[in-house]
Amino acid sequence: MKSSTLYWITCAVSLGGLLFGFDSGVISGCEEAIQREFGLSPFWHGLVVAGALVGTVFGALAAGRMCDRFGRKPLLVSGCAAMAAMHGLVAWQISLGEACAPWLAMLGVYGFIASVAFSASAVIWVFISEIFPPDVRAKGQSFGCIVHWAMCMLVSWLFPVAVARTGTCAFAFFAAMMLLEMVWALAFMPETKGRSIMA
Repeated sequence: MKSSTLYWITCAVSLGGLLFGFDSGVISGCEEAIQREFGLSPFWHGLVVAGALVGTVFGALAAGRMCDRFGRKPLLVSGCAAMAAMHGLVAWQISLGEACAPWLAMLGVYGFIASVAFSASAVIWVFISEIFPPDVRAKGQSFGCIVHWAMCMLVSWLFPVAVARTGTCAFAFFAAMMLLEMVWALAFMPETKGRSIMA
Protein backbone atom coordinates (compact mmCIF):
# COMPACT_ATOMS: atom_id res chain seq x y z
CA MET A 1 0.00 0.00 0.00
CA LYS A 2 1.34 3.44 -0.92
CA SER A 3 2.37 5.75 1.92
CA SER A 4 0.01 8.50 0.68
CA THR A 5 -2.90 6.06 0.90
CA LEU A 6 -1.88 5.06 4.43
CA TYR A 7 -1.63 8.73 5.34
CA TRP A 8 -5.22 9.44 4.23
CA ILE A 9 -6.57 6.29 5.85
CA THR A 10 -4.89 7.29 9.11
CA CYS A 11 -6.31 10.82 8.91
CA ALA A 12 -9.83 9.58 8.23
CA VAL A 13 -9.82 6.96 10.96
CA SER A 14 -8.25 9.35 13.47
CA LEU A 15 -10.75 12.07 12.67
CA GLY A 16 -13.49 9.51 13.12
CA GLY A 17 -11.96 8.85 16.51
CA LEU A 18 -12.58 12.44 17.54
CA LEU A 19 -15.93 11.18 18.70
CA PHE A 20 -14.23 9.47 21.60
CA GLY A 21 -13.68 12.93 23.11
CA PHE A 22 -17.12 13.96 22.01
CA ASP A 23 -18.77 11.87 24.74
CA SER A 24 -17.12 14.05 27.40
CA GLY A 25 -17.86 17.19 25.37
CA VAL A 26 -21.53 16.30 25.10
CA ILE A 27 -21.83 15.67 28.83
CA SER A 28 -19.96 18.89 29.66
CA GLY A 29 -22.14 20.85 27.23
CA CYS A 30 -25.49 19.59 28.49
CA GLU A 31 -24.77 18.97 32.16
CA GLU A 32 -26.62 22.09 33.40
CA ALA A 33 -29.55 21.35 31.11
CA ILE A 34 -29.72 17.80 32.51
CA GLN A 35 -29.98 19.13 36.05
CA ARG A 36 -32.50 21.83 35.09
CA GLU A 37 -34.76 19.64 32.92
CA PHE A 38 -34.94 16.73 35.33
CA GLY A 39 -34.75 18.68 38.59
CA LEU A 40 -32.02 16.40 39.89
CA SER A 41 -30.52 16.60 43.35
CA PRO A 42 -26.72 16.97 43.46
CA PHE A 43 -26.39 13.22 44.14
CA TRP A 44 -28.52 12.16 41.14
CA HIS A 45 -26.94 14.80 38.93
CA GLY A 46 -23.48 13.39 39.69
CA LEU A 47 -24.70 9.83 39.20
CA VAL A 48 -26.26 10.58 35.79
CA VAL A 49 -23.17 12.39 34.50
CA ALA A 50 -20.72 9.80 35.86
CA GLY A 51 -22.95 6.97 34.64
CA ALA A 52 -22.39 8.01 31.05
CA LEU A 53 -18.65 7.70 31.41
CA VAL A 54 -18.87 4.42 33.32
CA GLY A 55 -21.07 3.12 30.49
CA THR A 56 -18.34 4.10 28.07
CA VAL A 57 -15.83 1.93 29.92
CA PHE A 58 -18.10 -1.14 29.79
CA GLY A 59 -18.89 -0.49 26.13
CA ALA A 60 -15.19 -0.34 25.32
CA LEU A 61 -14.56 -3.61 27.17
CA ALA A 62 -17.29 -5.33 25.16
CA ALA A 63 -15.97 -3.78 21.95
CA GLY A 64 -12.67 -5.66 22.18
CA ARG A 65 -14.40 -9.02 21.90
CA MET A 66 -16.81 -7.76 19.25
CA CYS A 67 -13.90 -6.36 17.24
CA ASP A 68 -12.21 -9.78 17.23
CA ARG A 69 -15.39 -11.67 16.46
CA PHE A 70 -17.02 -9.52 13.76
CA GLY A 71 -14.09 -7.52 12.41
CA ARG A 72 -13.04 -3.88 12.52
CA LYS A 73 -14.97 -2.64 9.51
CA PRO A 74 -18.43 -4.06 10.41
CA LEU A 75 -18.10 -2.72 13.95
CA LEU A 76 -17.20 0.78 12.73
CA VAL A 77 -19.95 0.80 10.10
CA SER A 78 -22.64 -0.34 12.55
CA GLY A 79 -21.36 2.16 15.14
CA CYS A 80 -21.55 5.01 12.62
CA ALA A 81 -25.15 4.07 11.77
CA ALA A 82 -26.07 3.99 15.47
CA MET A 83 -24.28 7.32 16.16
CA ALA A 84 -26.07 8.98 13.23
CA ALA A 85 -29.42 7.72 14.52
CA MET A 86 -28.72 9.00 18.04
CA HIS A 87 -27.64 12.43 16.77
CA GLY A 88 -30.78 12.53 14.65
CA LEU A 89 -32.92 11.70 17.68
CA VAL A 90 -31.40 14.53 19.73
CA ALA A 91 -31.68 16.99 16.80
CA TRP A 92 -35.35 16.07 16.38
CA GLN A 93 -36.09 16.53 20.07
CA ILE A 94 -34.33 19.91 20.22
CA SER A 95 -36.26 21.07 17.14
CA LEU A 96 -39.55 20.45 19.02
CA GLY A 97 -38.77 23.21 21.54
CA GLU A 98 -41.24 23.11 24.45
CA ALA A 99 -42.77 19.88 23.12
CA CYS A 100 -39.42 18.10 23.54
CA ALA A 101 -39.45 14.91 25.60
CA PRO A 102 -36.32 15.30 27.75
CA TRP A 103 -36.08 11.55 28.42
CA LEU A 104 -35.99 10.91 24.65
CA ALA A 105 -33.25 13.51 24.16
CA MET A 106 -31.24 11.91 26.97
CA LEU A 107 -31.81 8.49 25.41
CA GLY A 108 -30.18 9.94 22.27
CA VAL A 109 -27.22 11.30 24.24
CA TYR A 110 -26.63 8.05 26.15
CA GLY A 111 -27.27 5.99 23.01
CA PHE A 112 -24.62 8.01 21.22
CA ILE A 113 -22.09 7.47 24.01
CA ALA A 114 -22.79 3.72 23.99
CA SER A 115 -22.41 3.66 20.20
CA VAL A 116 -19.03 5.39 20.41
CA ALA A 117 -17.89 3.04 23.16
CA PHE A 118 -18.66 -0.17 21.29
CA SER A 119 -17.36 0.98 17.92
CA ALA A 120 -15.16 3.96 17.12
CA SER A 121 -13.36 4.26 20.45
CA ALA A 122 -12.15 0.67 20.22
CA VAL A 123 -11.80 0.21 16.46
CA ILE A 124 -9.52 3.16 15.73
CA TRP A 125 -6.75 1.99 18.04
CA VAL A 126 -6.85 -1.57 16.78
CA PHE A 127 -7.06 -0.49 13.15
CA ILE A 128 -4.21 2.01 13.35
CA SER A 129 -1.96 -0.56 15.02
CA GLU A 130 -2.68 -3.10 12.26
CA ILE A 131 -2.76 -1.02 9.07
CA PHE A 132 0.85 0.17 9.04
CA PRO A 133 3.78 -1.98 7.92
CA PRO A 134 6.38 -2.60 10.66
CA ASP A 135 8.93 -0.08 9.36
CA VAL A 136 6.53 2.89 9.75
CA ARG A 137 4.13 1.56 12.40
CA ALA A 138 5.46 3.68 15.28
CA LYS A 139 5.31 6.89 13.22
CA GLY A 140 1.85 6.04 11.91
CA GLN A 141 0.44 5.28 15.34
CA SER A 142 2.01 8.43 16.79
CA PHE A 143 0.55 10.56 14.01
CA GLY A 144 -2.88 8.96 14.42
CA CYS A 145 -2.78 9.53 18.18
CA ILE A 146 -1.84 13.20 17.80
CA VAL A 147 -4.63 13.83 15.29
CA HIS A 148 -7.13 11.97 17.46
CA TRP A 149 -6.43 13.86 20.68
CA ALA A 150 -6.15 17.23 18.95
CA MET A 151 -9.60 16.71 17.46
CA CYS A 152 -10.98 15.54 20.82
CA MET A 153 -9.73 18.75 22.39
CA LEU A 154 -11.26 20.92 19.67
CA VAL A 155 -14.62 19.18 19.83
CA SER A 156 -14.74 19.41 23.62
CA TRP A 157 -14.09 23.15 23.40
CA LEU A 158 -16.33 23.94 20.45
CA PHE A 159 -19.30 21.64 20.89
CA PRO A 160 -20.99 23.51 23.78
CA VAL A 161 -20.64 26.78 21.83
CA ALA A 162 -22.05 25.20 18.65
CA VAL A 163 -25.07 23.77 20.51
CA ALA A 164 -25.75 27.07 22.27
CA ARG A 165 -25.70 28.95 18.95
CA THR A 166 -27.25 26.45 16.56
CA GLY A 167 -29.15 23.90 18.66
CA THR A 168 -30.57 21.34 16.26
CA CYS A 169 -28.04 22.15 13.52
CA ALA A 170 -25.06 21.01 15.62
CA PHE A 171 -26.55 17.56 16.16
CA ALA A 172 -27.78 17.32 12.56
CA PHE A 173 -24.26 18.18 11.35
CA PHE A 174 -22.73 15.38 13.42
CA ALA A 175 -25.42 12.95 12.22
CA ALA A 176 -24.45 13.80 8.64
CA MET A 177 -20.74 13.36 9.46
CA MET A 178 -21.45 9.89 10.89
CA LEU A 179 -23.26 8.89 7.71
CA LEU A 180 -20.33 10.22 5.69
CA GLU A 181 -17.87 8.23 7.82
CA MET A 182 -20.03 5.13 7.35
CA VAL A 183 -19.96 5.52 3.56
CA TRP A 184 -16.19 6.13 3.66
CA ALA A 185 -15.62 3.01 5.79
CA LEU A 186 -17.73 0.88 3.45
CA ALA A 187 -15.96 2.17 0.36
CA PHE A 188 -12.33 2.55 1.45
CA MET A 189 -11.52 0.95 4.79
CA PRO A 190 -9.75 -2.39 4.46
CA GLU A 191 -10.57 -5.14 6.93
CA THR A 192 -7.54 -5.95 9.08
CA LYS A 193 -9.02 -8.79 11.12
CA GLY A 194 -6.89 -11.91 10.72
CA ARG A 195 -4.16 -10.16 8.73
CA SER A 196 -0.58 -10.52 9.84
CA ILE A 197 0.69 -7.30 11.39
CA MET A 198 4.16 -8.15 10.13
CA ALA A 199 3.11 -7.80 6.47
